[in-house]
Amino acid sequence: MTPATPPSRRTVRTSPLWGALALALTGCVDGGLFDLTLDVGTCEVDADCKSVLGSLASCNAGFCDVAPVPTRCADTVPVDLFDNPEHVDRIVLTHLYDSDKQQLERNAVELAVTEANYEGGFQGRLFGLVHCDYGEGAYHDGLSPEEAATDVSQTMTDLLGVTPFVGPYESPVAQVVFKNLESDGGGFFVSPAASAASLTSIDGVDKTDTNPGTFWRTVPSDVLQGRAAAYDMLARVVGSSELVTEEPTDTGAGDTGAGDTGAGDTGVVAANIAEGNPIDHVAVVYARGNYGEGLAENFRQAFTAEGGTVDLQSFDGPTGLESAALAVAANRTIEEVFFIGDDAEDYAAFLGVMTAQDYFNSDGTTRRIMLPSNAATPQVLDAIQDYRTIFRFLRGTRPALDTSSSNSNYVSFAASFVREYGVDPEDSVITAYAYDATWLSMYASVWSQAHSNEIGLVGLGSGMRNVSDPGSPVVNLRPSEWNQGVGSFVNGESINAVGVSGNLDFDAVEEETTAPIQIWNILATGTKFNVLYTFDAEELAK
Repeated sequence: MTPATPPSRRTVRTSPLWGALALALTGCVDGGLFDLTLDVGTCEVDADCKSVLGSLASCNAGFCDVAPVPTRCADTVPVDLFDNPEHVDRIVLTHLYDSDKQQLERNAVELAVTEANYEGGFQGRLFGLVHCDYGEGAYHDGLSPEEAATDVSQTMTDLLGVTPFVGPYESPVAQVVFKNLESDGGGFFVSPAASAASLTSIDGVDKTDTNPGTFWRTVPSDVLQGRAAAYDMLARVVGSSELVTEEPTDTGAGDTGAGDTGAGDTGVVAANIAEGNPIDHVAVVYARGNYGEGLAENFRQAFTAEGGTVDLQSFDGPTGLESAALAVAANRTIEEVFFIGDDAEDYAAFLGVMTAQDYFNSDGTTRRIMLPSNAATPQVLDAIQDYRTIFRFLRGTRPALDTSSSNSNYVSFAASFVREYGVDPEDSVITAYAYDATWLSMYASVWSQAHSNEIGLVGLGSGMRNVSDPGSPVVNLRPSEWNQGVGSFVNGESINAVGVSGNLDFDAVEEETTAPIQIWNILATGTKFNVLYTFDAEELAK
């Protein structure tokens, strides 16, 4: 994998604003790009060019030229962000996402930026946004998500200097991108979903106000998810319900223990916890990589600490997945499987093998499969529709999200989201976490600009260390309270940020937040994930 490097001789993009000018001056067009320097007159400093050609213009050897924007980063807010010189002073955020998976999240990021700008931005400076797509579906350049994300993040850093990155969403992608930029000066990230425990220390272990971390996330570490998955199984063994903070609802697709018919009834999960079928031998089948390996180990530690037995089975690729699934299905002493895949195709393939092997209800024993948070997505739900007959045997974990009417932050966000995009953001809980990550990136930018007169790594990290002071006034991450938070940051005062996803209580040591973890199943209609109950964050963190 070769990271992108600044072109030795920059090219000029055609655009509605400058295409005609460039053509008149050069008389040569090739495939929509001018592979030569655009002479618009002599210049002495970059500002001479930016004032005419936009923020990507620079002065080289007395002449102006303009760097091209990567095709994967052509989606910007505003649409003429880089072409129009009126936008030169904007504070630019870069969103790293996969358009095949994170369209709802993309819209949430854009909504937050739009709302902050409507409130005036920061001291007259508005925010700009660049969506950089590292997905494979819309492009035919042969790049994997890791390679594409590395390429675009390196290029945007070369073009813009330090730019706060919202994303990436997948832990393996986040690890590769962070390490690449670290070798070239570093980058600043607020990820809405990259939850691998190994990412906690990717930016160092000794973090202070003068040496803040540069990798943050609005979701909790997988240490909590691994414990929740283990405790869900163990609760049906030891009869403990002390961690359960919400009673299940009547969905008609509930979990009724042995002989499950999918009928369900209110309180059924509590009944399972109190009586339950003994589960003390489970298998974890996981994709290799920092997400699967880390979550498998987090689960193993929690489950074996209570005397249970865990068989670990890793896989790499479709062939490896099938082999691992067949091995687990053949071992009838295994009472439940925790399957951790990389994508929707993995989940569909695994369920296909296990169904064909009559895993779920053979030899008079009802067996189940636990799934992690990256399976609780619309894409996975679509991919596994052929296996609706076994949905009643599935359950999973994910970060909690309070979508009730009592959560005014979420109600306000959802109303704005529906009004702007015409769809419900609740289909992916990570949508709310992406919205919060964007607000935090903008607050970090304000702190950095206000106290160091630039957008820099230390300034951004320092800003993040000042968003979670429990002794400071609460500032909700919503447009109506933006200027209140900005005022506090300009004065060097901390805030106590509360997001759409919940309280964002980052600790000062690991710079991690916590969140409740939900246990879910799938409605009998096969159209929606249903929350069974929620594990309390503080108890999981002990």
